[in-house]
Amino acid sequence: MVSIKAIYQTGSSYQEATGIAGFTTKMMMEGTEAYSSIGMAHKLDETGAWLYPEVDDEFISVNLSTVSDQLE
Repeated sequence: MVSIKAIYQTGSSYQEATGIAGFTTKMMMEGTEAYSSIGMAHKLDETGAWLYPEVDDEFISVNLSTVSDQLE
């Protein structure tokens, strides 16, 4: 198992309006140009990966865990 965590110092205490940091982390799971949210979920499931964004007062983080044989 391999886990990667990207941390950005842009949490809710840095936002200009209420809810922007939380909205941003929720949108991370809504898909991309290449994958819809369902397509992204299927791709993660196929590879045994887990992707989870989090937000707190100081930071936004994106956590990715997967089995090591899925990394190239």
